[in-house]
Amino acid sequence: DHVTTAYDLSRIALEAIKHDKLRQIVSTVSYDLPPTNKQPEKRHVTNSNRFLYGTEPGNKIDYRGQTINIKYDAVTGLKTGYTNAAQQCFIGSATKDGKNLISVILKAQGNFLYLDTRTLLDYGFENFNLHTFADAHELISSMDYDGNKKVKIPLYSSKEIKALIPNTFSPEEITCETEIAPDFQLPVKEGQEIGTVRYLANGVLLAEAPLVTLNDISDKSALGETTLFNKKLLNLDTSPKALIFLGIKILLSLILWRVIMSKLNRSDKRKASP
Repeated sequence: DHVTTAYDLSRIALEAIKHDKLRQIVSTVSYDLPPTNKQPEKRHVTNSNRFLYGTEPGNKIDYRGQTINIKYDAVTGLKTGYTNAAQQCFIGSATKDGKNLISVILKAQGNFLYLDTRTLLDYGFENFNLHTFADAHELISSMDYDGNKKVKIPLYSSKEIKALIPNTFSPEEITCETEIAPDFQLPVKEGQEIGTVRYLANGVLLAEAPLVTLNDISDKSALGETTLFNKKLLNLDTSPKALIFLGIKILLSLILWRVIMSKLNRSDKRKASP
């Protein structure tokens, strides 16, 4: 009763490849295991993923009208598998032109495992493009909160939001919707997650990410009014630290202006004296 789906395996793989050590292991073609107290001889092991090295006779597939090597430089891993019930299985990871893909093939026969994987991966590379929906800490929208005092609360992306989207989708088709956490209430702290932003096209979810605040906000203050500055248009960082530095710059600019005007006034007085 140990069963799973291709989708489940893709989710596991997506989490697994976040780890540097695992990516290093699954992309290694061969490795020498040193002797142990149980095995006095060194053992040489080879990766069962022929996408990493398959170029000799017996490592060929008929693909798009040509006989080509199984070896595919775009493939970086990930895991082969076999049972009598599941037959040949492969979870693939690949990177090309800045696109990172995961593929899953189950119950394949012989080299069809590699043919089907190559077909899936190339379909992804050729028909999807990487799209950036929002930069890290970009102002997404704002919300009005009525408490002891009406406060406008800015909603920022917690991180850069990007995803692979089909070439058939145009930017005009992409819509953005925000959802505030049902238990939301003031006060909130800087960096606190207070909701979710989702990007969709034709009802299909393309990407989502948490919404956060970039400063402390309570319903007893008007700190939330920082949304009067459109961060995206003015490229203005409204975090507390950035606002302090901005205030210092403004103060120094005023002092410099006073010094310059003072020198100009003294110069004008000298010219006007008989």
